[in-house]
Amino acid sequence: MKAGRLRQTGTLERQSAGPENDFGHRPDVWTSLAANIRASIEPIRGREFMTASGEHAELTHRIRIRHSSSTATARPRDRFVSAGVVYEIQSAINTDMRNREIQLMCKEVIHD
Repeated sequence: MKAGRLRQTGTLERQSAGPENDFGHRPDVWTSLAANIRASIEPIRGREFMTASGEHAELTHRIRIRHSSSTATARPRDRFVSAGVVYEIQSAINTDMRNREIQLMCKEVIHD
C-alpha cells in the first residue's frame, strides 16, 4: 500500500451498551477501537430513494487502511468516522489475506 494514497484520518468505533439511566434504559455508546488511522476513502456508488419517512440518499465507499492488531478486529456494524462523516461498515476484507491492508466496504446514509 502506498502511503501517498492515505490522505484522510479517522477513527474506528464499536457500539456497546452504555450505563443505565434513570429510566432503566441502557443507551448505546460508541467506543474507539483505533484513533488517527490513515485512510484512503473512495466513493463507489450513490443513489437516492424514497421511503415512508422521506427522501434519502445512500453513498457506498471503499475505505483502505493499514492492517494492525486494532484494525484487524473491524467487523460489520462497526463504523469509521472521518471529518465528521460517519461510514457504517458493511464488510471488512483482509486484502489477499496478507495482513497488510484492510478494505472496509461502507455505507454513508444521508437523511433529509
